[in-house]
Amino acid sequence: MKTTGKLNRRMFLAFVSTTLFLLALGSLTAWMLLGQKKITAAQERRYQSYLLGDELRQSSDDLTRLARTYVVTGDPRYEQQYWTVLDIRNGKIPRPLHYERIYWDFLAADSAKPREDGEAVSLQKLMEMQGITPAEFALLEQARANSDGLVRLETVAMNAVKGQFDDGHGSFTKKGEPDMALARQ
Repeated sequence: MKTTGKLNRRMFLAFVSTTLFLLALGSLTAWMLLGQKKITAAQERRYQSYLLGDELRQSSDDLTRLARTYVVTGDPRYEQQYWTVLDIRNGKIPRPLHYERIYWDFLAADSAKPREDGEAVSLQKLMEMQGITPAEFALLEQARANSDGLVRLETVAMNAVKGQFDDGHGSFTKKGEPDMALARQ
């Protein structure tokens, strides 16, 4: 009888130990899954921030390419696309869905929108909503300011193609002969 009591006690201790071990293991697993969800969410925010930063770079590249193409060809559809890129970036018109994918190359190829439009929201607002840190935002703002400086230069070039020149107040009201050399320069 003493052996049965010791055996029951050992089994009870083994059961309690196993139960405690399983509870600890379950808690540890739940804690790890929660941590994994936080890591996944942080990586998703990082990726979305990357896409927004890349969109700023891509829009600047698109603007320069479209301005150069317009200056060389004089085809007004490239100028219209130029202003559309700016309007999308500034939130004046709806942005195409999945705008981070190839868009303007498809549009240039057959003049049909490759995707439907989404909501009108500026790139800056999307960056703010993404929660980009102030330090990162300052760098992106500097990049945007540099791009906006190029916009001014490209505007001068595109107006020179049409024979419109800066009147000294930032408007292109002076009329003259188109100056293709100035535009290309």
